[in-house]
Amino acid sequence: MYCFRQGHHRLRVDTGLEDKWCGLVPVGNACNVTTTGLKWNLTNQVLQFGKLVSTSNTYDGSGTVTVETDQPLLWTMGIKRYLS
Repeated sequence: MYCFRQGHHRLRVDTGLEDKWCGLVPVGNACNVTTTGLKWNLTNQVLQFGKLVSTSNTYDGSGTVTVETDQPLLWTMGIKRYLS
């Protein structure tokens, strides 16, 4: 989980530790979000509780996700469980 501040962010999602799901959740205020690297990218989409919250997305296989936001935004993602 990461809390993004306003601006442009880049994540590597090709380490082998990532599970299949990821999501973006607004923190407090509505936020305008643009993404790349997701199966269902957002383009200047407003995320806001009661309207749209992106909690069930996945990756497009490119290995990198970019997120542009104008307000704080929470990034969530599954992590694989490894048993020894």
